Amino acid sequence: MSGASDEVAFWGYYHGTSADEVKNYVNNTAHIIYLLRDRAKVEITAMEDSDIASISWIATHVLDAGYVAPYPFENYWRSAEEGGVMHYYGNSTITSKTDASRLAAGESAMVSSSTPLFLFEDYNSTDEIDHFVKIILKVVYTGTPATTRYHNLVLLDDDYLPLPIIRSHTYQITIKNLPKEIGYASFADALAGEVYSNNQTVSVDHTISHVTNGVYSLEITHPSGTSILYQSPRGGGTVQIPFHFVDADKNNPDASKRQADSDFVAKWQEHNGAITASAANPSVSFNPSDGTGSITIELNEIDGTLKHGLLLLQDKKHGLARYVNVYSIEKFSLGNVSLSDAGSSHNGFPVYSLSFVLPEDFPASYYPLQLSMASSTLSPFSDASASSASGTFSVEVRSTSGLDSNDSSSAWNYGASTWDYWYNYSIPAPAGTSAAERTVTLYLDDIRSKRGSAPSGVGLYLTIPYFGDPRAVTTP
Repeated sequence: MSGASDEVAFWGYYHGTSADEVKNYVNNTAHIIYLLRDRAKVEITAMEDSDIASISWIATHVLDAGYVAPYPFENYWRSAEEGGVMHYYGNSTITSKTDASRLAAGESAMVSSSTPLFLFEDYNSTDEIDHFVKIILKVVYTGTPATTRYHNLVLLDDDYLPLPIIRSHTYQITIKNLPKEIGYASFADALAGEVYSNNQTVSVDHTISHVTNGVYSLEITHPSGTSILYQSPRGGGTVQIPFHFVDADKNNPDASKRQADSDFVAKWQEHNGAITASAANPSVSFNPSDGTGSITIELNEIDGTLKHGLLLLQDKKHGLARYVNVYSIEKFSLGNVSLSDAGSSHNGFPVYSLSFVLPEDFPASYYPLQLSMASSTLSPFSDASASSASGTFSVEVRSTSGLDSNDSSSAWNYGASTWDYWYNYSIPAPAGTSAAERTVTLYLDDIRSKRGSAPSGVGLYLTIPYFGDPRAVTTP
């Protein structure tokens, strides 16, 4: 370590596990260490992708030198209002070393992702678009044989701009879903590549529709986001998936810098020949005047079988990419739908149970689902117990004019077309894939005793988006 006079200077070292521990150590006059480590820490705090066996990593394009942080001891721990300096984790002033060079990392220096990375503070700004600090991940995926891919991460804030790297700050990375399809085959490719695996604040997820490198941005603008389910037209046909691109070079006099149709490509990453007639790349159109574009695909006939394709839209010029899950089905079906006497009572009313099984192939991104029930004989009160209320049910005033009505006052659906109210319940995503985990059971009070002329039976109409028209459910 060099001192101000270019002579070698030596300091002791102390590492505390918290700000208070460091403060107490420094305030002890028997200790002589008044300098604090002048590096930021990057760590992976959560790993939610079960397909990943291990990760090693390294930072590249980082500064190879920086300053230590000597503050006046007598006012270091005082607040700014008191004429001092805030605690080290609150000080956001950057003093990067102007003559420092940027270090190109090597694969041999990669360490386990359980080991934090330490970086010298760095402006890391858009003024140096070619020198963003990048984190290279070497990811080994489960399976036989195991697959290895390399990914890029950049540190972005909530506005999709590069985060400044500040001394003694911690940057935490959460990996939700890191598909191997978007990784590079080699460390060298990842080092040179501009397709970043991350999106908002470094979390990685297919469901995020917007991605940016801080200067250019790409967003899927379909109302359903990046998971699109088509249920019509039955015969298939042409559909378009819209997107929007922000081009920082839109007004550049050099036409080669401006974005054009040819700078985008759409590719099928998963395609079994069912979702569209051809696995060939779909066409892409782009309007540079307003940044709007669309992907055009030709859907096969839509029937009762769920079809799926995973589509990649890539900006070849700047490396931005987004995935789109495309599904088609006429309607989903519930399994084992039943309404039966629960053999118990609640608040003096007999209790009935409604049960059904959700389809295993229903897209996870479409949960929670809104279940609506219409009935004049039953009132839901629980999603867990036949004896006590639980869960959240609401009542909505909405037309029931399309329901089948019975003209007999003794029928459970007497006058159903004029009820004009529905009970709503939000179905959460199943905890797993087994039939038991996909089974939904609700409990309902039999309120026939509150009616002037009680029907001879109970029943309800049930409807869920994507599952077709309302269906009548009665006791056996």
